[in-house]
Amino acid sequence: FTATAVAAATSRYLDLNQVLSESLERVMVVTGVEAGEVFLLDESSDELALALVRGSAPEAFYTKTRFKRGEGFPGRVLSLGVPLATTDLRSDSGYLRPEVAHAGYRSFISVPLKAKDRVIGTLDLAALQGREFSVRDLSLLEAIGNQIGVAVENARLYEQVGRLAILEERARIGMDLHDGVIQSIYAVGLTLESARMTLHDDDPPGTDEVLARAIHGLNDAIRDIRNFILDLRPQRFEGDLGRGLARLAREFQANALVPVELNVPEPAVADLPPRVSRALFLTTQEALANVARHARASHVNIAISHTDGLLELQIADNGRGFDPAGQSQSVGHGLANMRARAAELQGTFDLQSRPGQGTFVRLSVPV
Repeated sequence: FTATAVAAATSRYLDLNQVLSESLERVMVVTGVEAGEVFLLDESSDELALALVRGSAPEAFYTKTRFKRGEGFPGRVLSLGVPLATTDLRSDSGYLRPEVAHAGYRSFISVPLKAKDRVIGTLDLAALQGREFSVRDLSLLEAIGNQIGVAVENARLYEQVGRLAILEERARIGMDLHDGVIQSIYAVGLTLESARMTLHDDDPPGTDEVLARAIHGLNDAIRDIRNFILDLRPQRFEGDLGRGLARLAREFQANALVPVELNVPEPAVADLPPRVSRALFLTTQEALANVARHARASHVNIAISHTDGLLELQIADNGRGFDPAGQSQSVGHGLANMRARAAELQGTFDLQSRPGQGTFVRLSVPV
């Protein structure tokens, strides 16, 4: 019954988050445990990263979100490829999150998620009561782990196919804009500039002013199209928030020619849950895209702080600003995404702006 329920859950979805959430919840219900989590292998670092937690006292499980190969229960399962279990978390030296035991959990089992005989993650279950896992239980959980592993691999492949199609189309549009539209507009601008210079000696009234406005408008159009092309080249988040933000800042400065001051202390972004890191990266990416398209700023400041269990991202520019009440739906299509990410993480999103006084964005998330 358990394997059938999980098989139905894993075959129903192609979205990775839905696959993991549905599968974990089914396993928890059938096994009667109070908490569960899923770790997935980060190929770039060969470490397991926490992808999902369900159940009571989730903050205890978030106290350590990455395990190296051979480290702790998940890391040892990654190395050995077999389940590991304990019925006494408090006294088991191999378990590296004492906060879970302090939250009242006594039993724990970590099961490998496999695809093509390769461990790609772990499924972990925790129970408040002391519980022995029989040979039959272990065999069943291993079979479930194989089902989930294959489903995870299929979901990742589906995501890659969709991402490649989108990136190819965006690259094609960007190339067409750069090689066609921008070059044509630039040629017109040069022609107008040349005409303006020849009219200086015998200038009909107002001609010079009209040409100046035309040249200015063309330059604005060229800048906007370049920013549009920049927005069509999204950066992939590799998991390291500090490194990802530094890369965003460098590329934004190179393309938008706007200096960026980045203040991201390493302790503030260390060991963050992957979904929090990704949300902060995407929020920063969209905020910078809005600055490039709309702000006409000469400086941008990005800062992250972590105090009293609250992580805060602040992005400020000294651009032309706008009236949020009157233009929030049209200025910066990424604002809705920023608000949605904050809500998903039980956090808050704040935007402050006034015409001529820049824009300030703040995302606060409990961690």
